[in-house]
Amino acid sequence: DVRFSNESYGVVVKIYLSEKLRADGRIKIAVSYALPPQNYLVKDGWQNYVLKINLIRPDEWVIYKVALIVTLPEGASLIQVNEPITRAQGIRVESVSPFQERVFVEYHSVVRFEDVSINVSYQYMVFWAGLRPTLLAAAIVGSAIILFLLAKSSAHVGIPSPTPVSVEILRKFIEVCEEKNRIMSEMESLEEQSARGKISRRQYRLMRKNLEGQLSSVQKSFLDLKAKMEAAGRTYANMIKRLEEAEAEIEVMKRSISDVEVRYRRGEISAETRRSLLEDYRRRIDRAESVRDEILLRLKEEIL
Repeated sequence: DVRFSNESYGVVVKIYLSEKLRADGRIKIAVSYALPPQNYLVKDGWQNYVLKINLIRPDEWVIYKVALIVTLPEGASLIQVNEPITRAQGIRVESVSPFQERVFVEYHSVVRFEDVSINVSYQYMVFWAGLRPTLLAAAIVGSAIILFLLAKSSAHVGIPSPTPVSVEILRKFIEVCEEKNRIMSEMESLEEQSARGKISRRQYRLMRKNLEGQLSSVQKSFLDLKAKMEAAGRTYANMIKRLEEAEAEIEVMKRSISDVEVRYRRGEISAETRRSLLEDYRRRIDRAESVRDEILLRLKEEIL
């Protein structure tokens, strides 16, 4: 159940879960919303703009990770990214296309008293909106001429083309990936409960078997959808490759963390070595999770 209310400082969204969340449970909630440009975008000169965003300020709790992705308008060029307290981790810029850039920013362990805000300055020529259709028309004409010449020179040679991916396949692929992540998270939580003696061995075996059955079913769906996505072209194939590499990295690092704990209990490593290794492995997990979340977010953007 979701309820909205208008307050003096903005819109309050209250989300009521259908089931009570356990003390050690976790849940992911995605909220899509639009920001009024007049409140966040400032024009600086005739072609420069500054996007000013003040991020979340939790009252009594900590946000362990905040990921912000700013996609500039097509034709815009980034000038700089400023943040008052300089504590963002992993600020990077990449090209979405020859005419478009995207900025990625991450914050970790955000608390109430921090001013977590960011300013993105960019340049955008006002005549780009009119230039874009002209470029597109020129590209279409050029492509038509090239295709005509190719058709004449290779009339008997078939040119394979990628199969387009439907919105439904994209949606199912995202749902399967998120379901797989949910099951893996529940299995991890189950292991922790068993290690702490919160559930019996019989309960553990039954719940583990149930989750493994769910994971097997989801994995079959994933492989089927993966084949369809990869058939759509190199872009999707590369995204899936990065996604699988990130998931593999997460699993390897989690096993490494378990190994470190075992070695520490046996007295094979010191407390300082244990702490250093755990910090390194957890950082690598955070990076891999960021890559995974970023890829899923890109796929979601294609559906919208």
